[in-house]
Amino acid sequence: GGHTGIQIQLGRANAIQLLARLLNHVLSVTSIDVWLVDVAGGNATNAIPSYSRCTLVVRAEDANAYEEAVSAYWLQFILPEFNDIETSMHMHSRPCTNAQFDAAATKVCDTKSSRFLVALMNVLPHGVQRMSPCVDGLVQTSAAFALLSMSGHQVKCGLSVRSMSMNEMYEMDRKLNAIIALIGGDGDGDVKVEKTCEPTDLCAGWDPVTESPALDECKTAHLALFGDEADVYAVHAGLEPGLIKEAYPDMDCVSIGPHVQGAHSTAEKLELETVAPFYDWLVETVARIATKRNN
Repeated sequence: GGHTGIQIQLGRANAIQLLARLLNHVLSVTSIDVWLVDVAGGNATNAIPSYSRCTLVVRAEDANAYEEAVSAYWLQFILPEFNDIETSMHMHSRPCTNAQFDAAATKVCDTKSSRFLVALMNVLPHGVQRMSPCVDGLVQTSAAFALLSMSGHQVKCGLSVRSMSMNEMYEMDRKLNAIIALIGGDGDGDVKVEKTCEPTDLCAGWDPVTESPALDECKTAHLALFGDEADVYAVHAGLEPGLIKEAYPDMDCVSIGPHVQGAHSTAEKLELETVAPFYDWLVETVARIATKRNN
């Protein structure tokens, strides 16, 4: 889990991607047929998925081989890959060998649709797409495969694209169109893929600005209140100033706030001791700006 913006460069595990890899391993390495009943993962577009689940059917004679395949792949590939960054990652597989499935009532995906969905889950982009050429260590553009759900005959895959450049946002949109075209977006056959989001629905980019009147007042207020220089930096996150500047491009914007750890994850924490200083800083900054404007 984690924030799809400020933590996307850390290489944290994406539970939806791990599920996709497990299923792809079974389908590509073994001769086991898999029929998907349900898939789900993630809970918000701004959070790297910390959980995923699926219900599937295999032949009774393949049940043990399936369990061995997913367990071996988890232990030999996935756990070693994330051992240094994920400390509480686990996988549960609960076989129901005596269950009797009514394919019509349970709406089990056929072999073609199951393989198609697993392939789609494996090719959708997730992670850093480009680092900033101007600011060291800053992500410029990223994509996050953040949501997965199934309802009836429809599967929804939710992606969150972030960038400081609207041109790169549009480029990511064109890449998604290309993926859809390659995997069957023309609707030919039993499976159809549609993209329901356009780049105009995305959060507007906000280019980093190192010098501005508003930023100068923030820095001056910080120095006056706390006796040290403010730490000025850019973050890869969807911030309100991007939306504000889209409507009012000439407006000067700065984003400040209290300290938050693990944003949009199950371990999110607010440092309470930073709330009061942040409020004082905000009040002092606004007062200085108002005084200059009145003068």
